[in-house]
Amino acid sequence: MPRPGGGLRMTVSADAAPQRRRRGSVPAMRSVLVALVVALASVLRSRASLHIEVLALRHQLAVLQRAGRRPLLKPADRVLWGWLSRTWSGWQNALVFVKPRTVISWQRKRFRDHWTRLSRAGSPGRPPIPTARWTGQQVVEAFPWDTAARFLLRDRDGVYGADFRRRVRSMGIEEVIIAARSPWQSPYVERMIGSVRRECLDNVVVLSERHLRRILEDYFTHYHRWRCHQSLEMDCPEPRAVQPPEAGQVVEIREAGGLYRHYERLAA
Repeated sequence: MPRPGGGLRMTVSADAAPQRRRRGSVPAMRSVLVALVVALASVLRSRASLHIEVLALRHQLAVLQRAGRRPLLKPADRVLWGWLSRTWSGWQNALVFVKPRTVISWQRKRFRDHWTRLSRAGSPGRPPIPTARWTGQQVVEAFPWDTAARFLLRDRDGVYGADFRRRVRSMGIEEVIIAARSPWQSPYVERMIGSVRRECLDNVVVLSERHLRRILEDYFTHYHRWRCHQSLEMDCPEPRAVQPPEAGQVVEIREAGGLYRHYERLAA
C-alpha cells in the first residue's frame, strides 16, 4: 500500500509460501507416479517378452563389438531380426543399430530372391506360366449360364493368344484392346492390382502357390468385409451393422497372420 511518508510497502500473505511449495511439489509427484507406472508395467510383462528383449539387446551388442564403429551385418543377423519383427511386437523399441524400415527391406529382398531362384529355367519348383488356353478357360468359368459381358477390356499381353480370342468370340464378347504401354486406360484393374501389391504382397514372403492362394483369400475377405472405402462413405462392399455398446466389449481380431486387424464388439 502507498504511504505518505515513503515508497511502496509490499504485504506478503502468510499462505504464499505454502502455495509456492505446493506448486513445486507437482512435478515431483508426477515423476513419482510415472516411475510407479513404469515399475508396474515391467512387473506385468511376460517372462518370454523379457527374454526376447534381452536376446535382441545382446545380439546388437555382439554385432557392435564384432564390427567396431560401423556394424557389419551377416545373413544370419538379418534372418534373426526378420524373425523378431514377425513374432515380437516390441522389436522396434529395442532396435538400435539399424532403422525399422531397413528390416522390412530385408524381408522384401528375401522375397524377390526366393522367387528369382524359383523362376530360373530348369529349376525345380518353378511357378507355372499361364497359357492362352488356361486364360480362356478362366473366362468361361467367370461367366457361366449365359451371363457374359458385352465387352472385355484388356491389354496386349501375350497370354491372350489365339485360344483365348476364340473362346471370347464364341461367347459373344467384343474385345477392346488398350494402347501399348498405357495401363491408365484400364484404371479399375490397375487400381485393384496396386491395392493387392501395396496392402498385401509387398508385406509377406510367399512360400508356395498354396500359401499365396490362402493369403489372397484372407486379403479379399478383409477387403470386402472390413476395409474402409472412401467411395462407399468409409463403409465396406458388404455393409456392416452398427454395433451398440450393449453388444459387448471391443475385441481386436487379427487376420492373415496379423497383417490386418479389425475390431468387433463381442459378448463376454
